[in-house]
Amino acid sequence: MKKKVKKNDHGRGFKRTQKQWENSFADHVGKFIDRLHVDDLLMIGLAIQGVRVTQRLEGAFIGPVGLKLAQSSNLPAGAAGLVLLGGLGLLSVVSYVPGVKPPVSGEGENIVCPPGYWAVESPLESGNFICILKPGGLY
Repeated sequence: MKKKVKKNDHGRGFKRTQKQWENSFADHVGKFIDRLHVDDLLMIGLAIQGVRVTQRLEGAFIGPVGLKLAQSSNLPAGAAGLVLLGGLGLLSVVSYVPGVKPPVSGEGENIVCPPGYWAVESPLESGNFICILKPGGLY
């Protein structure tokens, strides 16, 4: 005859002993950690980065949405996701759109970029230097 294994008693409702509360909390935390994946940690990190860059709580949605779009097999959606991640400073994107480049002073190798930007030689024009955003350079 098989012996019945006694299940850990967590009690019912809010009338529990201290030991039952501790067991219940430990089991719930253990299940949470067991089910946690690297993708979940990446989403949490992107949410934190979104809040840091936008300095608003609503920015927490930008990173995870951008990652999901970038992982999609649809080309326009993937491009939109990369743009969102680039806006968070996670990609070092060179901007060639007029009016988007940061204000700079100097010519050639004597270029002075604002804080949060690097001066690099333009891949399109040799001898011409441009400013690109440092990863995470806007916060």
